[in-house]
Amino acid sequence: MTTNRGTYLARFFVIAAGPLHEPMIPDLPGRDTFKGKVFHSSHWPTDLDLTGRQVVAIGNGASAIQFVPAVQPVVGRLTILQRTPSWVLPKPDWDISERSKRFLARFPASMKLLRALEWALLDPLVSISLRSPRFAGLLSLAGRLHIRRHIKDSALRRAVTPNYTPTCKRLLFSNDYFPALTAPNVELLDSPAAEIREHSVVTAAGCEIPADTIIFGTGFHTLQHHPVAQRIRGRSGETLAEVWKGNPKAHMGTTINGFPNAFMMFGPNVGTLSGFTMAEAQANYLVGAIKATNALGVAALDVTGAAQDAFVAAADKMLNKSSLALGGCDSYYLADGHRRVSLAWPGSMYSLTRRLRTFDVESYAPATAAAT
Repeated sequence: MTTNRGTYLARFFVIAAGPLHEPMIPDLPGRDTFKGKVFHSSHWPTDLDLTGRQVVAIGNGASAIQFVPAVQPVVGRLTILQRTPSWVLPKPDWDISERSKRFLARFPASMKLLRALEWALLDPLVSISLRSPRFAGLLSLAGRLHIRRHIKDSALRRAVTPNYTPTCKRLLFSNDYFPALTAPNVELLDSPAAEIREHSVVTAAGCEIPADTIIFGTGFHTLQHHPVAQRIRGRSGETLAEVWKGNPKAHMGTTINGFPNAFMMFGPNVGTLSGFTMAEAQANYLVGAIKATNALGVAALDVTGAAQDAFVAAADKMLNKSSLALGGCDSYYLADGHRRVSLAWPGSMYSLTRRLRTFDVESYAPATAAAT
C-alpha cells in the first residue's frame, strides 16, 4: 500500500475509511464569488461567532436538525432551504439523575437488563418497519402528531410533512428542531438553492435571500461514491470504484470478490440500526478470517464470486420489498440508477451478529495476491 508517508506491506488490509465523513458540497453557480463566511456543517470554524448574522442553511436533513436549534437563538436571521422534508420523530431522551447513575453502578446487571429491553423493543420494530412499508407507514402518525404539536402554521406544516413512507429515508429524531422553525427569526423555504451570489443565495423558485453566512448541511459522500474506492485496486488491477460502478456489492457486507484479504468496515449491505453492533460483528468476522487463513497455511483468501452473488441475491430478495425500496423516495440507501438497496443489512441486528459470529471459510478460495 502506497501512502503519502511511504509504502506499507501487510498480509491483511482493513478498509475503515468511514461511510459518512467526506463532505458533499453542491457545485452551485457562483459559489466561489460569495463574500461572506461559507462552510460545511462538519467543518465548523472554531472561532465562528454567528451573533446577529444573516445565515442561510442549505439542506434540512440529519445535520440541519442538529445545528439549526443551536444557532437559532443567536443569529439575526436564519433561512433554511429545503429540497425534501424529512420525517422527524420525538426523541426518547431524558436526563439520568445521579441517583440512577449510582444505582446502575452498584447493580451492573441492571445495565445489561436495560440494554436487553432496548434491543427487544427497537430491533423488531426497525426490522418490521423495513420489511413492511405498510407497517412503516404507521410511524407517519407519530411524525404528524409531532409536527402538529409544535407547528401551528398550516403552510409550514405542509412544507415539513413528507409524502413518502417513514424509513424510506433516514429516520430523524429531535425535540427542538420543529420549535426552532417557529421562531420569529427563522424562515423555511420549500425550494433548493440554485445559485450563490456575492451577498445572497438564490433559490430554484427565484427567491433571492440576503446572506453573510452560508452553512451547507448537505450530507456526505456515501459508499456508492466514496473517494477511498478510487484508491484501492484488486487482483485484476481495477479500482474498487471501477468494479462497483456506483452499485456496491460484497459478501456479508465485508469482503469483495477479487480483493483477497481485504475487509471493509461498513461495507455494502451491512448497515443496521446500531453502528456499534455492526462494527463489533464485522470485527469478529475479520478476526475469524485471519485465524482461518493462518490455520490453512495460505497467503490469502478471496471470497468466491458464487458466494458473493448468493449473499447479494438473498439481500436483494428481502430489500427489494422493503420500505427502503418501495417507500416512494430517493435516498443514499439506493445504488446509482437502480432501485436496489445497496447499504442496509437485510434483517435484524440479531441476525447480523449471528451471521457474522462465525467465519464461513467454505465461501472462500485460496489466493496469491492481495488488494492494494
